[in-house]
Amino acid sequence: MDVVELNTTLRAPTASVSLDQTTVSVNETLEATATTSDGDGTISSLRWAIDGETVETNQTSYSWVPESTGEYTLTLTVVDDDGLTTIAKQVFLVETAATGKTGVNHSADLDGDGLHEDVNGDGVATISDVQALFANRNNATVQDSVNKFDFTGNNNVNIVDVQRLFVNVTSS
Repeated sequence: MDVVELNTTLRAPTASVSLDQTTVSVNETLEATATTSDGDGTISSLRWAIDGETVETNQTSYSWVPESTGEYTLTLTVVDDDGLTTIAKQVFLVETAATGKTGVNHSADLDGDGLHEDVNGDGVATISDVQALFANRNNATVQDSVNKFDFTGNNNVNIVDVQRLFVNVTSS
C-alpha cells in the first residue's frame, strides 16, 4: 500500500484596508473599504476598530465622522473559518475644519528664512502645521516645493522634516 502525504497547512486570510483619504477634517466623513480573501476556506468575521475601540463588525466597508482632531489608527481584524486571524491597519489624520485637505496650498514663511513653518496657512506655526506636513509630506505640492519644506536641509522632504518642524514649533 502506498502512503499519500497530505499537506494540511492552514493559511491565514489576507486583508487590506483602503481609505478614500488619509487626512480628513473634523465632521467630514472618512470612508474605508476592506479587501479580504481566504485561499483555503471562507472569512467568518470582520471587526473594525479605531484606536482599539470596536466600532463596527462584519461589514466590508466602514464610514466614520470624527469629532476631534488627532492621528488615529483604523484596524480591521479578519478571522477565517479555521480560526486564523489577520490584522490590517491604516493611520489617518483628522485636522480642524479650517485646515482641512488644503493643508499646504496656502503655506507661509513666518520668519523670513525661506521655510514655510505655517504649513496650513492660518498665520501661526502650531502643532496643526506639523500634522499638515505629516499628512501631506508625499503630496505633489510639497514634493514640487522641497525648498519650502526641507527643514533638515538635505534637499528631500520626509518624516524627519516633520520631526524637525515639530521641534521648531514646540520650542518656540
